[in-house]
Amino acid sequence: MDEGKIIKFYRQKAKLTQEELGNGICSVTHISKIERGLTEYSPEITILLSKRLQIVMEEELKSLVTLKSRFDE
Repeated sequence: MDEGKIIKFYRQKAKLTQEELGNGICSVTHISKIERGLTEYSPEITILLSKRLQIVMEEELKSLVTLKSRFDE
C-alpha cells in the first residue's frame, strides 16, 4: 500500500516515532502495520495521520504515480 510508505517516509522525515505519530489516533502496532501495508484502515485514520504529518495524501499519491512512471520510461 503506497499510503503506508508515504506515511512512513514523512514520519521519519519529521523525526517522529510511531508512538508519537499515532498518539490519540491509533496504536503503535496499527501504525506499524499501516506502514508495512499489512492491514486495512479507515479513511479517517489516513486523514488524521496526514494532518499530523502536514501532508495532503491525494497530492502525495499523485506525485508517487508520476515518479513511478518516470522510472518505468
